Amino acid sequence: MVEPVAVAAHAESLTPVAWNDTAVVVGCGMIGLFVIQVLRTRGCVKIITIDLEDEKLALARKLGADVVFNPNMDNIRKEVEALTEGRGADVVFEVVGISESVKSAIAALEEGASVLIEKPLASSLEDCDAMIGF
Repeated sequence: MVEPVAVAAHAESLTPVAWNDTAVVVGCGMIGLFVIQVLRTRGCVKIITIDLEDEKLALARKLGADVVFNPNMDNIRKEVEALTEGRGADVVFEVVGISESVKSAIAALEEGASVLIEKPLASSLEDCDAMIGF
């Protein structure tokens, strides 16, 4: 149980989280649930969580997420923009490690915001660029 807490705390420490930020957490596994709790202690004003499993989203709400979305039923970009007055999230944590979740993470970002991808997906920067459309 200590390792997922340490991973979540380390992820937050690597990311510029400020008081009153809006954060998105993509993935509600053990690490994602701990990231939500760490972000709450850091003063994020709004924590939005994305996952494919409704049971995990319900648990995320109990553990501190303000809003939850299932990308199979919700347009992530539109929903996040609606909650942030069109800006997008200040910071996004992607803790799943598959290309679709990275796309959801990028869709939720405000221009100039930070995204932390917990699990590397590609073997090279060129692969990453191709995946996200650069």
